[in-house]
Amino acid sequence: MNEHNFYPSNPANVDPLLIRPGKTFRREVFKVVLAILLFCLVYLLLLAAALGIAGGFVAAGGFLLTLGANYLVILVGLSLIGVGIFIIIYLFKFVFARFEDSKAGRVEVLPEDHPHLFDFIRQLTTDTKTPMPKRVYISPGVGACVFYDSSFLSMILPVKKNLEIGLGLVNSLNISEFKQVLAHEFGHFSQRSMRFGGYIYTLNHIIYNMLYQNRSYSKMLAGLQRIHSVFLLTGHLTVAIIKVIQTVLRRMYEVINLSHRRLSKEMEFHADAVAVSVTGSDIAVSAIRRVEFGEMCMQFCTNKFFELAGQNKILENIYDLQRSIIAFTCEQYKVETVNGLPVLKNRPLPGVSKSRIQYEDLWSSHPSEEERETRYREANITNTADNRLAWELFSNRPALEEEMTKHLAGITFPAANLQATVSKDELLKELKTVKAKFEMPAVFNGYYNRGVFPSVEDITVPVQATSLEEFYSTGLVEKVNEHLQNKQDKDVLEAIAAKQIAVEQFKLDGKRFQLSEVEIVLAQLCADVEKGAQWLKQRDQEAYQLNLNLAGCEEERNKLKSLYSQILRAQEYLNQLEIIAIVLKMKIEEIYNRDDWDLNGLLAVIEVIKEKDNELKVVMRSILDDPALVSEAEPDFKTQMEAYLGTNYPYFVGNTCSSDEMMSTYHTGIRSIENVDIIFKLLRKKYLDTVVSHSVIVSRQEA
Repeated sequence: MNEHNFYPSNPANVDPLLIRPGKTFRREVFKVVLAILLFCLVYLLLLAAALGIAGGFVAAGGFLLTLGANYLVILVGLSLIGVGIFIIIYLFKFVFARFEDSKAGRVEVLPEDHPHLFDFIRQLTTDTKTPMPKRVYISPGVGACVFYDSSFLSMILPVKKNLEIGLGLVNSLNISEFKQVLAHEFGHFSQRSMRFGGYIYTLNHIIYNMLYQNRSYSKMLAGLQRIHSVFLLTGHLTVAIIKVIQTVLRRMYEVINLSHRRLSKEMEFHADAVAVSVTGSDIAVSAIRRVEFGEMCMQFCTNKFFELAGQNKILENIYDLQRSIIAFTCEQYKVETVNGLPVLKNRPLPGVSKSRIQYEDLWSSHPSEEERETRYREANITNTADNRLAWELFSNRPALEEEMTKHLAGITFPAANLQATVSKDELLKELKTVKAKFEMPAVFNGYYNRGVFPSVEDITVPVQATSLEEFYSTGLVEKVNEHLQNKQDKDVLEAIAAKQIAVEQFKLDGKRFQLSEVEIVLAQLCADVEKGAQWLKQRDQEAYQLNLNLAGCEEERNKLKSLYSQILRAQEYLNQLEIIAIVLKMKIEEIYNRDDWDLNGLLAVIEVIKEKDNELKVVMRSILDDPALVSEAEPDFKTQMEAYLGTNYPYFVGNTCSSDEMMSTYHTGIRSIENVDIIFKLLRKKYLDTVVSHSVIVSRQEA
């Protein structure tokens, strides 16, 4: 490609049938049409009935007004007319509602500032046969979308769309992959039948507005009720009638929503077909994987962003950090890169386990990444990727990245005074320091990196392996990971069996099963998990024995045993603290999420918080009384624990909850979790480093 041409070439000889909606799509469109017609019919029936009732109330009120007998009769007449008017307002208020798709993170960009980008978009809309976006925005995240503001009238009148491009997305792709992602978004509007998705979207908003967005309506009704007790009674009558209408609408909301989700999935497949037709199969697969990888790395950056804000600091450039984390992760997992972007040849992605279970959630509006990749491969469209970075389309990248970083800080922490800036080099240095501080020796192959450090018995068992390399093999660790994945898959099947996940069928190891067979398959998987647990328990015991064998003398063995015991104690304290923190969080949220507390109910919740306060102090005292653990703690953690042990919060003073006291206890629990986790990791590393040092001595002696 010419270096001055920023638009990658389209594949040659693409079958035009590829982007023609198939039978499944047309079937879902038909169902959507039926859902729309059903909604219209039900709404017209509701409207007729409600207008009849409203007319009756207005007529009755008017009749009472003609009598004019006394003040009370006039009030009753006016209130009955008010009931009728309020019912009519409720049924028509959605017509004037506007459903804006607004997000503070969006910043509009203009053609004169980024001419290559707009030329690129203009050509892409031509190739996908879609109109040019009305406006183009950039945002902080890793994604792209076409959005528009809709209303009841947008079902009749055409609405111009806007394009949003996340700079985290731009940071994760080459130009060809960027083309694929945008083409997917434009693909949603490339066929006339796609408008049904917009109809369903608008109908969903209409029903949602009538069910849940009634604050101004309720405020107006409450104002009327305050005028006189007569209006209070008729206000209750209005609410009762509206509740009947809402019951019917809730059923329609379920029907419309299910139709929307099923059609939405087919629309995603169609948009994928449009995108792959102008890019190619391999490019499409690479794009979807790199987006996922970029999101993983950006999540770390976002967490660090929030952490720094708590210290009144701000990142200089979050996108510079994202690139560095991509490079760091690729280095860690030995992933090849091209122009700084990962070459992700297989699934699962680095650091992600592969499930044995595949299912289609009936309430899901998007296909899985695996389903999408299968469709891309089946399209079998060849094309050569342009490996230049997507940033080539934008002007003045460094300034744009820094401006968006500041913009993100401004909308996320509007009241914060973030003065000190932190560079990505400082954070990378910190990351590498933390990695070196906690990283387990490579010879263990990640065997002990499974969340829970294994409990063992203090018994002697036979073990054939005589070296760490022989025992902690890649094959052993793969089998351990298979067992851990089986446990996760068992949880998924249990959720399916309990109907927490709505499916009609599912696959296990590629074999299809009906929902009625879930209990049989679950029983088999439970047996696999139990068998795996017994196998792993034996391996853990053998690993413990091998580590002791390498220690040589009795004194060194006892040191290892003591370290192992310390790790298990730290782990137990960590588990206790996590449970306490979860309950504290739930109870504090419960207090502030309700407005209708009676005193006894509120005091009962406060009592639970006090119980968890006491439990937290018991754990803290146990840690302080454990010299081996305290010696590994951060210096200020001991001081914080001692200070908290001296508190005696009542949590409820003068009929008022003390939010400061409750949050102090909760944050103390969180800080304790963080610090005990550090203790646990340091002890684990000390134990494993000691085992390695023993192994080295044994190897030298044998040599």
